[in-house]
Amino acid sequence: MRDAIMPKQIVGFRRPTAKELQRAEERHRQARTIDFCTWAWGRAGQLAQALPRNLATTKGLPVEFHLLVVEPQPDGDLNAFLRTVRDRRLHVHREEWPVERRHFARMYNAAHRYGTGRVVVTLDADNIVGPKFCVACWRLVTPTSFLWGFSGDWGDGTCGRLAFDRATFWDALGGYDQALPGRVAYQDVDIVQRAKALGLRCHRVADRRIVGVALPNGKDATGAVVNLDVDGYRAANAMNRQRSKANLAAGRLVANIEP
Repeated sequence: MRDAIMPKQIVGFRRPTAKELQRAEERHRQARTIDFCTWAWGRAGQLAQALPRNLATTKGLPVEFHLLVVEPQPDGDLNAFLRTVRDRRLHVHREEWPVERRHFARMYNAAHRYGTGRVVVTLDADNIVGPKFCVACWRLVTPTSFLWGFSGDWGDGTCGRLAFDRATFWDALGGYDQALPGRVAYQDVDIVQRAKALGLRCHRVADRRIVGVALPNGKDATGAVVNLDVDGYRAANAMNRQRSKANLAAGRLVANIEP
């Protein structure tokens, strides 16, 4: 009787090949995987503190870390540190970005393009996460909703912690807006506002026990990436805020559409 219900007796059934099983396993892995996407120019000291902790606290979970190293680096510290990290979940990518080409939205998008899982997370080099944040991503991020891991304190470095369904990030939103006139600042608020305007549900999680923390990082260090001082950073932020609001008012919600 048992033989009568075995798969080999079902009409039309054939055993999958090893390659088909491998593909099915890969699809299942991608459906669960969270890709933490980071870019770094300098910041070796912060990455040396944050990255080992992030790798350790997510050990055993289906997560991957994609680090885009923006070349040329200001010194050899970052590359020296990365040579000490041994973890198969860390994928280091290197791209040449001379200072005149650097634009935060472009670099965030470049890092996200390496993600292959269902969920892509913007994780700045100074950000620290843990397993509770991963669980929140699996529970709250869908094709029609996203997670904003912002504590509510604009000065603590968590406002850019965003998790999107990968297809939604690219197909519905077009990624971060590379047309913002200032090369730094406001790109995270802009994508949040565009997502809300498109009807995506925003799950803002403010509890630091879930969203984690960020290491101290001043606007002077952030602006230095694009060769701006603090005043230049503030001017870029104001320009981008103005452009973002104009786009929202005009209904331009999908970024980077080719003319």
